Amino acid sequence: MEAVAEYRASPDRSDENGRGLSLTLPRRPSSVARARGHVRAAFGGLGLLHLIETAVLLTSELATNAVRHAHAGRTFEITVRSVADHVWVEVADQDGSPLPSTRAARLDDTGGRGLHLLDCLADRWEAESNGTGKIVRFGLSLARPS
Repeated sequence: MEAVAEYRASPDRSDENGRGLSLTLPRRPSSVARARGHVRAAFGGLGLLHLIETAVLLTSELATNAVRHAHAGRTFEITVRSVADHVWVEVADQDGSPLPSTRAARLDDTGGRGLHLLDCLADRWEAESNGTGKIVRFGLSLARPS
């Protein structure tokens, strides 16, 4: 099992070059746990302990979507970036399919609730095409109560 890096970035920057703390993972189910570990370590290194569990849950949803629904490309990338008063987590894939949208899940559906979790738990979220695929990101406010 690969060790997850420990991050020691200050909350007002992502890395020395402003790119964020990124990890590229193979598009397979075992990568979802590694994505969660990446976010857990990044938020811990930023001293954002009160946001870790929410960030990890939402990351799990986005990484799972990238593994399940992005049929193009062999990898996806997860980035944690601190911008102004929010910390953003982005999941980028190489699939140019339509952007995700919320849907009404039936009681017996095993999926279809991830974007609803984003609506409820993230302060902001958005999706965009980036020319080679799509990026889905969520932001958590640094001013959130503990």
